[in-house]
Amino acid sequence: MKYFYVLLHGLALAAVNVGAVLVGFAFYKISRTAYQLAVQVPVAVMISVAGFATWYFIAGRVARGASALRGPAAYFGTYALAFAWFPAAFVPLHYVTQGYLTSFANIYYTWLFQAPANVLTLAVAYQAGRRRVP
Repeated sequence: MKYFYVLLHGLALAAVNVGAVLVGFAFYKISRTAYQLAVQVPVAVMISVAGFATWYFIAGRVARGASALRGPAAYFGTYALAFAWFPAAFVPLHYVTQGYLTSFANIYYTWLFQAPANVLTLAVAYQAGRRRVP
């Protein structure tokens, strides 16, 4: 297992999750619906899957395949590291933009989002990695 790439993909997955949650929140604000989760979660999942798939494809092209996740341990490491990287990225971002630290509840609910969303995201990356691109 290439630890550097697992660490890097975990960071990328967390960054994509941060962006996806923010885009989902923007869609919620634009839609003016009463149910935030009904809008934010599906949008964030789609953005997470598309964003990480794009990252995985570009990283594979730049590193000429060396960055590919190989084996269950690499996928699980990426999955687990995304949970650790998320608060490391989100808390400072929230503090800079809002002027106060976010509550633990925000991080907890995002972890609840990440758990199933990142399984789907990494499953798509796994399937994409199995296909040979000419």
